[in-house]
Amino acid sequence: MASTTLRPKSEDAPERFVFVLLDNFTLLSFASALDALRIANRMLGRTAYEWIFIGEGGETVQCSAGTTFAVDDDLCELRRDDVMILCGGVDIQMATTKTTAGGTSSIDLMLKMIADKHGEEMANAVADQMIYSSIRTDQDTQRLSVPTRIGVRHPKLSQVIQMMEQNIEEPISPAVLAKDVGMSTRQLERLFRRYLNRSPKRYYMELRLQKARNLLMQTDMSVINVALACGFASPSHFSKCYRAHYETTPYRERGSHAQRISI
Repeated sequence: MASTTLRPKSEDAPERFVFVLLDNFTLLSFASALDALRIANRMLGRTAYEWIFIGEGGETVQCSAGTTFAVDDDLCELRRDDVMILCGGVDIQMATTKTTAGGTSSIDLMLKMIADKHGEEMANAVADQMIYSSIRTDQDTQRLSVPTRIGVRHPKLSQVIQMMEQNIEEPISPAVLAKDVGMSTRQLERLFRRYLNRSPKRYYMELRLQKARNLLMQTDMSVINVALACGFASPSHFSKCYRAHYETTPYRERGSHAQRISI
């Protein structure tokens, strides 16, 4: 890789975010961060933030959902005050203290940076526009443990559920999940039915749909991107599964929630 040259930025220039897209990066985290910056520009009435996409050579990068993105530039064009955001997948190593885990946690990171630059009021206004209910600080925990949430203390069951939750965008088959915890698929089926009264496949689908519902209500992501971020190959399949579970379509869900918020 060529050496990086950092060029100074003028006082009134927009703050530039450089998204480094690695192969198999997570679409949800990337899209959520971009949405926050885009909405901040709109709320501020000017281009306070701009962004470019770069990759590790080549002109395109593929996310974990299979969508291909074009990249704009290479590392030799960085400026001194650029903010670099590394968008990876699950196979990463800790390299900096400023990291975010989980799809929408990138929203918290962007809102914190917006607050540092333009104040808490602006960050809260952006969060409201994204229908994002709570801004976490770097001192907040992200979630309760799996056993606490499901009310069951079974190591292998907790391990499988954790793998499911960490692989919403690219679901893992029950056979692979079972193998990873040293069980047969039949044993895994019995375990889920005994403790959760449903099959692993159904439980996994419910997790994905719950995640999709949260995204529809808490972010500005398009329905198509929500579908991709939750492991659905097409909007039609997503809509069919969503209707079967929630008795409404993703589009109606978002519309009715936005209407309730505005009242």
